[in-house]
Amino acid sequence: MMGSKFRYLVILIGMLFAGCFTDNKQSYNQELLDFDISPDGKSIIFSWGDNDNSVIYKSDINGNNPQELFHPQDNFSSYLPRYSPDGSKIVLIRRNSKAKKSSIWVVDYEGKNLKEVVDNESLNIEAIFSYDGKSLYFTRASDYSGGPKSRKAAHGFDIYSFDFYSKKIEKISNFKAYNLYYISSLNNDDILFSMRDEVDGVFIYQKKINELKKIIVVNDTVNNSQAYSNPISINNNNIICSSYYDIVKIDLNAQKEKVILSSNGSQFKAIKYNHKIAKIFFQKRDIGNSIYSINTDGSGLKEIPLSIK
Repeated sequence: MMGSKFRYLVILIGMLFAGCFTDNKQSYNQELLDFDISPDGKSIIFSWGDNDNSVIYKSDINGNNPQELFHPQDNFSSYLPRYSPDGSKIVLIRRNSKAKKSSIWVVDYEGKNLKEVVDNESLNIEAIFSYDGKSLYFTRASDYSGGPKSRKAAHGFDIYSFDFYSKKIEKISNFKAYNLYYISSLNNDDILFSMRDEVDGVFIYQKKINELKKIIVVNDTVNNSQAYSNPISINNNNIICSSYYDIVKIDLNAQKEKVILSSNGSQFKAIKYNHKIAKIFFQKRDIGNSIYSINTDGSGLKEIPLSIK
């Protein structure tokens, strides 16, 4: 039971990211794909699947007044938008519908000054701003393969950086991981992410000393730490992540987890935390085009429906 459950979770984790990099033509048919919350807690940035394209929109924090951030050109779809720490810029992934490789772009929060910063000569999967906003961290896959019974997808993941001042791209890890998703910058030295490889779970990578640390809890009674995903930081001592059908808070010092919210049968798709308003935001797979918010103690559950007309 645990083995089949875990294999299913691994498949789900890759669908949001690697699904954009398969041989099969994607058809979204009006679907919320991914989102981020502005640092001031006043707006939502999200990617919206529209037939065979993915477009970036911005709305009020309650889901009202959705506006297209910029009009896509040259058959490029845009994915995985992420705010800069000061909210002034957004980084996103762009990919031509006929190509496997992808590029990284930065645009002002108003949708102006769209600029490519990493070209489309590689499988660039996900990008975020560093903690101080002076650079980007992004994941890149070195392999694109599949088995006799599985579709082709990106593998061989590592983390790279792009410095806005020097324009230099640097490889900062040597994982060659099977899957690596949901990266976030904890501080100027540490990167938090979910990885599936010889060891599975949520990890902190201390890039300055090249040390990888797996998040383990002492009350891990059924090996749920192997299924930790969607990690996001609340503060220096606590992170939020999903574990099978639960959202849990993990005290890094005490190495203990506490369930904040249990699902009614649908996997959690993406989790964010906004420090300004101290709320957790998340998506649930196959539960319409809505984002939900809750307090860190699990109270105040609220649905935020999103719709593009």
